[in-house]
Amino acid sequence: MLRYALAIFTSAFLLFGIQPLAGRYALPWYGGTPGVWTACMLFFQAALLGGYAYAHGLASRLTPRSQARVHLGLLAVAVAVVAARALWVGSPVAPGPEWRPASAELAVPRLLVMLAVTIGLPFFVLSTTGPLLQSWFARARPGRSPYALYALSNTGSLLALLGYPFLVEPWVGRAAQSWGFGVGFALFAVACAVCAVDVLKLEREAAATSGGETRLAHLSPDAAADARHEPDLLAEARVRATGTEAPAGEALATSRSSGAEVASPGAEVESPGAVGDALAASARLSGAKVESPVAAGDALTESARLSGAKVESPVAAGEALTASARLSGAEVKSPGVEVESPVAKVESPVAKVEAPSASASTEGHLSGQATDGAPDATALQREAFEAMRREARGGAPREVAPVDPEARPGLRATLTWLGLSTCASVLLLATTNQLSQDVAAGPFLWVLPLAVYLLTFIIAFSRESFYSRVVYSVLLIGSGAAVAHAHAAGPHFPLPLQLLAYAASLFAGCMVCHGELYRLRPAPRHLSAFYLWVSAGGVLGALFVSGVATAFFRAYWEYPLSLGGCCAVALAGMAQGGKAETWSQRGRRVLRGAMLVMVTVNLFASVNRELDLALFSARNFFGVVRVTEQNAGKPQSHLFSLRHGAITHGWQYVMPELRARPTTYFTRESGLGLAIAEQRRLRAAVGLPPGLRVGVLGLGVGTSAALLEAGDQGRFYEINPAVISLARGEGGFFSYLGDSPGTVEVVEGDARISLERELERGEPGNFDVLALDVFSSDAVPVHLLTAEAVALYKKHLAPHGVLALHISNVHLDLVPVTLAHARMLGMHAAYVFHDTQGDALRSNWMLLSPDREFSWGPTFTRATARVRRLGLRGEPDFVWTDDRSSVLHVLRRGGPDMSVMDVEAPSGPARPAPVAAPAPP
Repeated sequence: MLRYALAIFTSAFLLFGIQPLAGRYALPWYGGTPGVWTACMLFFQAALLGGYAYAHGLASRLTPRSQARVHLGLLAVAVAVVAARALWVGSPVAPGPEWRPASAELAVPRLLVMLAVTIGLPFFVLSTTGPLLQSWFARARPGRSPYALYALSNTGSLLALLGYPFLVEPWVGRAAQSWGFGVGFALFAVACAVCAVDVLKLEREAAATSGGETRLAHLSPDAAADARHEPDLLAEARVRATGTEAPAGEALATSRSSGAEVASPGAEVESPGAVGDALAASARLSGAKVESPVAAGDALTESARLSGAKVESPVAAGEALTASARLSGAEVKSPGVEVESPVAKVESPVAKVEAPSASASTEGHLSGQATDGAPDATALQREAFEAMRREARGGAPREVAPVDPEARPGLRATLTWLGLSTCASVLLLATTNQLSQDVAAGPFLWVLPLAVYLLTFIIAFSRESFYSRVVYSVLLIGSGAAVAHAHAAGPHFPLPLQLLAYAASLFAGCMVCHGELYRLRPAPRHLSAFYLWVSAGGVLGALFVSGVATAFFRAYWEYPLSLGGCCAVALAGMAQGGKAETWSQRGRRVLRGAMLVMVTVNLFASVNRELDLALFSARNFFGVVRVTEQNAGKPQSHLFSLRHGAITHGWQYVMPELRARPTTYFTRESGLGLAIAEQRRLRAAVGLPPGLRVGVLGLGVGTSAALLEAGDQGRFYEINPAVISLARGEGGFFSYLGDSPGTVEVVEGDARISLERELERGEPGNFDVLALDVFSSDAVPVHLLTAEAVALYKKHLAPHGVLALHISNVHLDLVPVTLAHARMLGMHAAYVFHDTQGDALRSNWMLLSPDREFSWGPTFTRATARVRRLGLRGEPDFVWTDDRSSVLHVLRRGGPDMSVMDVEAPSGPARPAPVAAPAPP
């Protein structure tokens, strides 16, 4: 048991732990946008689907000995690849510098290839572990319940997801995480190999044992004849097995795994799963006592041959009870009790649900049928009881009709499975995109939706009674209304309430989809295909968000589409009332349906309202940009505005006399404006010729070009081609670049990568002022504010150059981060706060200069903006680096920051007084 437990727990933990780590490695090279995680999820889901297909094919087509040998070979290759990467690249999974993209074109395909080369093989091997090892355990330990393994695997998955943003990312660097994964993978490979060797050993012992006739001696003549055909039954059982782990649930047990090889009469057989033919073999044991926590269709049908057998089954499931009803003197306990057991394990591309059984609390999918095709009375009574119970929970009663468990699901059923799983997958990724827009793309906001998604799988597939159409339709209505309110309020809506609203809507929507999926599960024979289709739906969902939506939508339509789809599923589930439904019950049902429609319409209307106001809208890998027109009837205030997500990124007046005026965050009283003006004054004071070199990371509409004068040189770094086109005059909305009296050039691509390449070519920028103004909506790309990034910027400065960091953010307090960088680089910090007035929007700038006197010059002392010289009281509590950059450290909490103090003029001592955190923009 221990070897299987270690292998399965380790594989589940590593499988979900490597996902945010891989995303963190990819994030800095692809602009730090939410689209990076969406593309990563597409890879993870596709790799998981491949792993499930591998496990399914291995278990259904090969003998146990061949399975073990093939998987041992795969393990050896994977370990060799990880070890070779560790020696050659210096890290088991980190991508080398050769994967650094040269441009922003084909970002998704390049990212997918990088992930496939760096983590593809170990990730694939991990994804195959659950279904395969649970099958081997059931074969090797027929008298032991594997439920502990399913619970252990789910525990490992949740621990990896919830532990990463809170316990791993803030304290453990990426390099250490990578080596930790390498060591963990080696331990997993050893444990998995031991399990494979165990299978080979058992197969050799079985082949060497000549006890076949001894076992047949305990059987009746008919059963003995059947047992001689056991190899055929074993082969069929592998095809019909029902639920080791989704989607490869075909191999939980064969006749050996379910206890078929128990040779003595009266032997006790415990089988945790509904395993069809597997239990059918064990049923041949004369006088065997079968304890099955889940009804097992054909398996108990076979056990009906036992005369005088005692059957303890908490759930009566279709043919199982039909057959057992024929037992002479049989005792059937609790034929209508709903089983409390794990259900078929579903390892969706982003969520893993594990269970050994195929049918807990069946709902008519395994209807009772006698051998001759006539419905059994006991089974029909149970179906009626289930119908009444469903009606009491709010679901419509279903007509009880015998269902052939051998019938292959039709096209309609397959498309329904695919549609439900796709809808839930789209909702997961759309929710993650929405949350990442206004804070920062990173593991903190990646894994929380993923954990909620996993939780819905666990709940929905654990027990049918856990899913109530009434409860979750009401929750969907309330959470949908809360999300609509949060969307209308914009980024200034409190972050905890945003997280609560979006998490509740994700939970409700996915519970509706997964609950209906479980209700529509097929007969045990076809569960493998069912789970493969569910996994394929996850892949389609990721492909839709990362590919189709990005290419064809002008806004984030996938969120209202997916949440509206969940509302439609809930509406379809309550479309038909029960025959005994009262007028009061019908009124409540109709009211819920009407409110679901209202929620859906409101979501679509809110997105469409924004598009109606837009003169231009474009979407790509880096987000959605829109141009709107304001005050068209007022010439003095008539302007065009650029919005990225929910945030204004600049505007320009239409009137020719006002078009050259700097506005928004870049007025002459802003931090950037003051820095440029002071540098200009200092040059003139020492007799240097006019002309500044100004670099700006982030283009927007090019407003900062209005701060340049004749002789100045401005260089802008921008990754989004849509923004570059608009700033250069596409559509005739903005003309700052063309109107600037200085010389302007634009460098397309990630700013940090571009600056690194310039240094590699020996071409430092020698900027007098280098400004950082990089936002995706209101989210700061974290990789551009790490210690390594700021050290890179300093190398591009002239001897007395100044760094101007735009740190405005509603939810994050970036002052401690920038002060830690200033301390590390020996620079002096000045915080400039300018409130909204006139042409200006509220902005927070941190200026870092090698000269302490810089911020005490007349430009700053006479400014109307609030200027504060800040420093840290002691060593920083944390420093953002490429290895460690958790946003948990910088979430706004209110109250004074005791580590920050005001700094007096150069001639006076520092005043050690705590200061309040700067106000959000």
